[in-house]
Amino acid sequence: MMIDKNGKRPKEILNDEVKPKEILEYFESKYNTVNIVSQRTIKNWLNELGIECIQPRPKRNADIRYNKSDVLKLEEAKKENLLQKQHQDLWESKKMKIAEGEREKEQDYYDYLSSMTEEERTLEDNSLSYYVQADEIIKNDMLEMCFKQLFPNATFNREELARNLYNSQIINNDAIKGEAINYLKNKLYIRKEKA
Repeated sequence: MMIDKNGKRPKEILNDEVKPKEILEYFESKYNTVNIVSQRTIKNWLNELGIECIQPRPKRNADIRYNKSDVLKLEEAKKENLLQKQHQDLWESKKMKIAEGEREKEQDYYDYLSSMTEEERTLEDNSLSYYVQADEIIKNDMLEMCFKQLFPNATFNREELARNLYNSQIINNDAIKGEAINYLKNKLYIRKEKA
């Protein structure tokens, strides 16, 4: 159970006679959620449950008091609402943290991009597209191997495959291009490990 700023537990906060504002503070403290309900909601709940203030009814609303036992009965009757509100507020807070984390990642990425030269950015974009192609080829080969039950202990060299894809499509040197095409044709990126 939570302890408030005065070192008291929520049940100890309530005196025998409780002001409407103290009911609100009690709920906020016990359920660890600010603005868990409004004073108007508490007033509606009290009316709904037929809980009357301590008689005689004072002339000023600020002087209204309720019995502690009635407040605890009110809480018991409305506990599900309070727990639901607490859960919703916690989830909203968690969503905000997740969104903030994603925004920070995005900002870091844009900062990283802005620190690169145009040439570096183009080179990275090209290499990423080759990684995507490499992943697609590996996925297709894995499916083929799965269906045919070939090479059960195979691993794939993604980096080498991406480099050879680049060499087979971009490089103008015939020897390097031919070596890369041979590498792809013979699927040298597939390595069999001993069982």
